[in-house]
Amino acid sequence: MRAPSQIINRWRAISVFTFSNGVRVIFITLTFWKDRDSIKAFAGEDVEVAKYYPEDKDFLLEFEPKVVHYEVVGQS
Repeated sequence: MRAPSQIINRWRAISVFTFSNGVRVIFITLTFWKDRDSIKAFAGEDVEVAKYYPEDKDFLLEFEPKVVHYEVVGQS
């Protein structure tokens, strides 16, 4: 995933999970950000609209139109 350096400074972490059902591989990407303004700097004002790069069409079969944001309330 490419992003300008000023955006990378606002990331806290990224995790990518995969699951294969024998026919296709499903990816789930979780990104952790400093704050909501950091998400807006990356995704734009409407943070629920999924952001894709032009080369994603070479790898993805489906494009989810929306994303969901959660607040982290605990971790160990």
